[in-house]
Amino acid sequence: VFAYGSLMWNPGFAYTDRQSAALDGFHRAFCIYSHHYRGTPAKPGLVLGLD
Repeated sequence: VFAYGSLMWNPGFAYTDRQSAALDGFHRAFCIYSHHYRGTPAKPGLVLGLD
């Protein structure tokens, strides 16, 4: 299961295990435009994604 952003800090469900991992060749960047919670359809805001 892959999670990023707030899902890592507050998943909203009970879990039985937690492990750290790294994904070589990728980094977090503000590279996704969204009008859900961050901006409007006319002016979407940037959110973090893997780039």
